[in-house]
Amino acid sequence: MKRLLLALLLPIVGTITAAPAPPYNSGFAQVKAHRATAVYLCANGKSVVYHSSRTCAAMRRCSHTVRVVSVSEATATGHRKCMKCY
Repeated sequence: MKRLLLALLLPIVGTITAAPAPPYNSGFAQVKAHRATAVYLCANGKSVVYHSSRTCAAMRRCSHTVRVVSVSEATATGHRKCMKCY
């Protein structure tokens, strides 16, 4: 009797647990992608580099406004990668 009950319930339980899990971290992937393309510029008018981190040693010396832009925008305005944080 137990075997018969188990044989009947196993396929039902298997289909319930085989359902795909909801995408809980789909928003996280978008945030992570944005972080990868966002860079930091010191808006002093003389800066020629962009930084991957706001806490870069060279970036911490900036006493002006810090701008967050995309990598493509930074390179289009003539900025290059910081040698300390890249």
